[in-house]
Amino acid sequence: MRIGIVRLSSLGDIIVSATFLPFLRSSLGSCEIDWIVDSSFEGILQESQMLDTLHSFPLKQNLKSHRFCYLKTLYSQLSSLKPYDVLLDMQGLIKSALIGKIIPKKDFLGFGFLSAKESLSALAYNKTIKIPYQSHILQRNAKLITFALELCGQNLQNPQFQKAPESKEFLDEMLHQRHKAFVVRDEYRLDALHKTKPNVLFIIESSLPSKTYSASNFIALGKKMLQDDVRIFILFHNDKAKAQSIYEGLDGEAVILPKMNLLEVRGIMQGIDMAIGGDTGITHLAWALQRPSITLYGNTPPQRFALTSPINHYLSGNENPSYDKNDFSINHITPQSVYELFLAIKSNPKGYFSHSLA
Repeated sequence: MRIGIVRLSSLGDIIVSATFLPFLRSSLGSCEIDWIVDSSFEGILQESQMLDTLHSFPLKQNLKSHRFCYLKTLYSQLSSLKPYDVLLDMQGLIKSALIGKIIPKKDFLGFGFLSAKESLSALAYNKTIKIPYQSHILQRNAKLITFALELCGQNLQNPQFQKAPESKEFLDEMLHQRHKAFVVRDEYRLDALHKTKPNVLFIIESSLPSKTYSASNFIALGKKMLQDDVRIFILFHNDKAKAQSIYEGLDGEAVILPKMNLLEVRGIMQGIDMAIGGDTGITHLAWALQRPSITLYGNTPPQRFALTSPINHYLSGNENPSYDKNDFSINHITPQSVYELFLAIKSNPKGYFSHSLA
C-alpha cells in the first residue's frame, strides 16, 4: 500500500497536517507514506521517521521568479513518480489539486466543493469529504485522514480504535504521538540550553506584522520572567534588529540565537520549556512537539486555529477577529497576562519540566 500526501505550504499548515502521520503510520503498519512539499518548507519534514520519501519541488521559488518554463520540468517529475494507491490533497487549493492530478494514483482524495478553501480544487478528486470550511483545522485534517484509512481498508469501529471516530477522544488518540513526526537527531539540538533553569523561547516574527507581538511587549514580558530565574532565547528569521532591541531592553539577560534552518529549529524546540509567540508555524511546532507554549492571537480567530492541551494555551487580543492585516490587536494582550499564564502552565500538575518526548 502506497499513500501520498500533497501539502505544499504553508509552514503552520504543514505542521498541523503532519501531526497525523504517526497515527496513520501505526494504523497502516508497513505501508509506504510519501509527502509532496514546496522546497521552501522541506526542512520541517526532512529526516522525519514517519515518512518514506519527502518529494520537494521549488515551485514557489520558480513562480516568484517568473520561471514558468520550470512547469514543464515539474510536470515530468510529478508524472514519473511511482503510482499511489491513495493520494490525499490536505491543502484544498487549485494549485495543490493540479499537482495531485499529475501524480499517478488510484484514488485522489480531497475536500468537497463546499469544503475546500478554493472550491474548484474539488473537480480534480474522485473521492471527496464534506466538512464546513470554518470547522477547526484539526477536525478538517482528521476527517480527511480517517476517510483515507477507510479507503485503505481500515475499519475505524475496530477495537484497536478505542473511541468513536467522530469524538474528541478519538482526535486526542490520533494526536497522542504527534511529536514523532518532527523529532530530530541530537546533533540538531542546542547545547546552550540551561540544565536547571527553565529555557524560554521568544518567537518574535510571523508571516505578517499584524500577527507579531511587539518588541516593547516582549521586553516587558521578559523582565517579569527573569524574576523567575529563567533563561530567555530570542529566535529571529529576518528581523535581527528586533531581536537586538529585545536583547538590549533586557540588559543582555537573554540569548539571541543564530539564524537557523528548520531542522535546527526543530532541534531547539525539543529542548525548550516554554515557547511564546504569535499565530505562526514555529509557535505551533511547540504544540506539535508536545512542548509547553503560549500562542498570542490578534487578527485571526483562535476558535478555528488554536492548538491546545494542558500545556499549550493561548491568549487573544480581539473578541471578533476578521483577518484584517491592519489589525494589530495582538498587542492588546498585556505582558502581565502572558506572564500569569506562564506561571499557571509552570505549575501544571502534569509536570512542566518533566514533560517527555518518549
